[in-house]
Amino acid sequence: AGARGLFQLTPGTARALGLSLWPTDQRASPGRSARAAAVYLKNNYARFGDWPLALAAYNAGPGRVGRELRARGARDFAGIASHLPAETRLYVPKVLATVKVRTGVELGSE
Repeated sequence: AGARGLFQLTPGTARALGLSLWPTDQRASPGRSARAAAVYLKNNYARFGDWPLALAAYNAGPGRVGRELRARGARDFAGIASHLPAETRLYVPKVLATVKVRTGVELGSE
């Protein structure tokens, strides 16, 4: 989907987060892209109120996650996981496990 940089931001998401793609693609700037990725994740958490859903939205897009929640009448990642791309189904538990191992913090529904 044209994602680029350390935080794999797509062109549309990068623009929405205030990053420039021309003449210099700011997705390649570690500092700028880290701040943009943090804002994106924070916005996803504010929308869904749940870290697994926020991570799924970071990977598959908040529109996709919202549509799947409505279509399935679900309220959590487990309720929509089988309807998300395989990449997202694997991404969410990997990130959650990495955070737990590295920090000891378990990010569940809060």
